[in-house]
Amino acid sequence: MRTLKNRTDDSQSDIVLAIRKLGGDWIPCSGDPKIGFDGLILWRGKSLICEIKNGALSPSQRKLTDREAKRKAQCEARGVPYLVIESVDQAVETLQSLG
Repeated sequence: MRTLKNRTDDSQSDIVLAIRKLGGDWIPCSGDPKIGFDGLILWRGKSLICEIKNGALSPSQRKLTDREAKRKAQCEARGVPYLVIESVDQAVETLQSLG
């Protein structure tokens, strides 16, 4: 049986903590790479698909994987936002802009 690796970016715990401090909930989904995103943010009646990347890395190192890019395209084709969050500040700004 193949073991799935739960890989998370180094910045994920800080970003998730910021989301929770703002009153949002985080549901992790990164345990299965077939899902194509790291988690769901529950924010004021909205469910937001979220991929977290480490903004301290070079752009090539934080590029979406093929699976993530495919999932992002599927979501956007259906009008479902697919957030790519690279920092605590970006997470805060994004959620605050959603009201």
